[in-house]
Amino acid sequence: MPLYTDYPPQWGNIPAPGHAPVLLSRQHSYAHRSPTLIVSLLLLIGLVIIGAGATLLVAGRFPFQRTPSPIRLSGGFTMTVPTVVRFHPTLRPDFQRGIVTPVWSATGYSDAQWTGDAAALLDQAGASWVEMPVLLTFNQSKAMAVTGQFALTGAATSLASTEAGIRYANALGLHIFLVPLVNIANIQSGWVGALSLSTVAAQRAWFDAYSAVWLPYVALAQRTGVEQLAIATEWSKLSYVAPVTLWETLIAQVASRYSGHVTYDMNWGEAQPTPSGPFPTWMSDPRLYALGISEYKPLLSYAGTIAPASIEGQWAAHIRPMLDGVALHTGKHVLLSEVGYRPTADLFYESWRGTNTTSSPVDIGEQQAAINATLQNTLGSDTGVIGTYFWGWRNAGLFSLVGTPAVATIAQWYE
Repeated sequence: MPLYTDYPPQWGNIPAPGHAPVLLSRQHSYAHRSPTLIVSLLLLIGLVIIGAGATLLVAGRFPFQRTPSPIRLSGGFTMTVPTVVRFHPTLRPDFQRGIVTPVWSATGYSDAQWTGDAAALLDQAGASWVEMPVLLTFNQSKAMAVTGQFALTGAATSLASTEAGIRYANALGLHIFLVPLVNIANIQSGWVGALSLSTVAAQRAWFDAYSAVWLPYVALAQRTGVEQLAIATEWSKLSYVAPVTLWETLIAQVASRYSGHVTYDMNWGEAQPTPSGPFPTWMSDPRLYALGISEYKPLLSYAGTIAPASIEGQWAAHIRPMLDGVALHTGKHVLLSEVGYRPTADLFYESWRGTNTTSSPVDIGEQQAAINATLQNTLGSDTGVIGTYFWGWRNAGLFSLVGTPAVATIAQWYE
């Protein structure tokens, strides 16, 4: 995922445009019309509906409508699910068409903004899956790195708010992918991938501290019917250096509490075996359904631009083999648990950054070409990749999709 140093609170939210749900029908009174006229009107309406349906089928999109209804949620939350239009895609209908919705407050999954955003994922982006991250912040000092003591200092979203968001998204018809993100407050980047623990005792203490916090969310996922859940995200150093037994214990702890699909979501750097050996053996554990990849691999080592017409080929040459290699060597399904592009001309340079550190000009066309290349090389042609999750709808700096032309580009593939 993008560096945590790029994360809010310093970012302001991009305001979402007003968007009314699309309704497939309206109520009218024809009581004063003659029977003949009524029959004629009904026949005409029927022909229009059939013609529209045929057009949508040809385009690979077939709509259905969900009726508004109030739902009661735990924690005192009550929400009304709006009417939204969904499409049944004919191109790989089981592909996980996902968007990530990062939130950074205790009630982030139960406030009006997120519930409005969840509906927008359906009727604007054509998404069928929503990835819901939970950011857990731990404190680790230099002394703690030796003694193995870690303290949880905060969770971005409470269990009650997360439950409310899950139930609301389910009521909309979205599939849920629940994912833990970890911030280490006392290391320079904050990124858990940089966490380096020198002893097995310290590593074991870290796994214990983490599982004590994440397992209640795992139990929540089981209780609420979440379909997919990650055991951890981007533990880049620990994924290779921590003993296999610690990873197997974490997988067992999750699998004993949760019956849905289980993933580990790696950073793109982990997706390339080290010179000293192949992928860790625990990544082939049969209890793991898939391996996610945060796909921010840079294609340029300098702040330059790739011609839009060349991006698809560059993606196929340098990124697709990485994904196929993970699947080949681990025997697992692969999904892009995060992928995103800032709308700048140099978006393939330090691609993980959500800020414009080089003052590169805005380039919407470059961003749209990158999205098209990603989906052509995954949804469009690589059956080894089972899903894509674009980071992120809101609260994601320059990656934020809400209110941008990138949403329509994604929808062209997702719907």
